[in-house]
Amino acid sequence: MCLKKLKQVKSKAVISFWLVFSFVCFFAGALFAEEGVSEKPSFDKAYSFKDGGLQLYKSEDENKRLTLGGEIIARVAYWDWFKAPLDNNEYQYGFQRTRINMRFASNHMNVFVQPQYVHMFDLPDDAVSPPPAGPLGMGGLYYLHNKEKDPYNIGIHQAYVRFHDLFDNNITLKIGRFEYSDGLEAVRKEDGKKFTVLKKMCLADRLISSFGWSAFARSFDGGLFSYVNDAVTFTTSFFYPTQGGWEKDINRTIEDIEITTATLTSKRGAVFPKTEMAVFFYNYEDSRAVTQRVDNSGSTISADGVDIAIQMIGGHVLGVYDVGPGQLDVLLWGGLQFGDWYELDQQAYAVDGEVGYQFKEVPWKPWLRMGFFVSSGDDDPADNEHGTFFQMAPGTRKYNLFAFL
Repeated sequence: MCLKKLKQVKSKAVISFWLVFSFVCFFAGALFAEEGVSEKPSFDKAYSFKDGGLQLYKSEDENKRLTLGGEIIARVAYWDWFKAPLDNNEYQYGFQRTRINMRFASNHMNVFVQPQYVHMFDLPDDAVSPPPAGPLGMGGLYYLHNKEKDPYNIGIHQAYVRFHDLFDNNITLKIGRFEYSDGLEAVRKEDGKKFTVLKKMCLADRLISSFGWSAFARSFDGGLFSYVNDAVTFTTSFFYPTQGGWEKDINRTIEDIEITTATLTSKRGAVFPKTEMAVFFYNYEDSRAVTQRVDNSGSTISADGVDIAIQMIGGHVLGVYDVGPGQLDVLLWGGLQFGDWYELDQQAYAVDGEVGYQFKEVPWKPWLRMGFFVSSGDDDPADNEHGTFFQMAPGTRKYNLFAFL
């Protein structure tokens, strides 16, 4: 009973902190605002082709625009995994993903619907070894989740209503099912292609992602509020992730996972020349009825299901500068985690630093980059702390996303 009351107190404290953080960020952004019209944030293109793919129809009415488009992705993968005594470690499989984009846009409201059809082909049914080896590559992992050689499904990837310029201000409210990628809260054309590529490849999807490179992908059901002016972009949201990813059940909402975000981004050049800065707060709560437990506590079973409530506060700095015969880019991001990991106290951190230089006046314009990343781990399974950094709902394998840059 005492533990339950303690968790209720912590939950109220988290809500209070999120509200205070959001209000401070919002009013700080409004304080530094200048007169003028700012661009509207776009969160639905993180894993979609530019302008929504192939445009099949566009109405002539500029005040009420109706567009119909789509995109098709086909991928064939070949895997040669580490050899296993009895199971198949060498195979190939493929999939196609078709999306239809239907959008209605008016002066103060956008409606976007994006159904999705995914069909996988020839997944290996003999590429999963007993523990601890597990799946032998991605094909084995897809089969483990779906138990089919050719899984397929039709569902809704995105479906939302977005109200913008509310109260004659740069305020936007989005409600429904949509994509979300942390780090992409403020993307502007005037920042330049290189700046945007660095954000998409090095900042996006660290902690919260639409998992767009996977066959079935992931969406989020909930709401997102944003305020934009000439100096800052402020966003806050609350949503539930959908299943998707490895599994074909793309329509199911995981209501036992709740994610709350708040991010304040100072636009490039607003504080320091050619530099963007941001601070964020994320809250992740997982109460699924899953008994499997993965950590170094020595417990592999949790009879009461998942009991995770983690908060993270952090930020990033990103800049691209003209130096000598080329351009220098600098990126730094990091954050601290606290909260509850089952009966343990979460205390973790992650820090990433990267620097690059591209020669602009020599053939092929070579771009040299280097980076250093470190995150905490748990070195004492016997204490009451969990020190392993937790990525919440991330995306991975970013090199599969070059087609979307």
